[in-house]
Amino acid sequence: MRQVDYKEFKELQNGNNKLFVDFYADWCGPCKMMMPVLEKVSEELSSEGVQFVKINADNERELSAEFGVRGIPTFVLIDNGEVVERFSGVRSQQDITESVKTSLIK
Repeated sequence: MRQVDYKEFKELQNGNNKLFVDFYADWCGPCKMMMPVLEKVSEELSSEGVQFVKINADNERELSAEFGVRGIPTFVLIDNGEVVERFSGVRSQQDITESVKTSLIK
């Protein structure tokens, strides 16, 4: 997963892409727990046309506010610029894989 800033994210969002966005912070324990899980899911599903990106919620406060991020980790699934699903907290690899398949790989 690659980290993106505001400008890069807006370019991706406006490019009719399928995006899985991880809002995280460096100090967040649950965020650190989720990183290996998200790496596995991104490796498994990247060939399906889904881009997996992470956004540092502390550094990108404007994006965090725009997406109503109140707690982290928060995950936002975007299809062609529209939010199709969002959830927060620690989840299993299977849970995340199913959410991505249901919302972005139809």
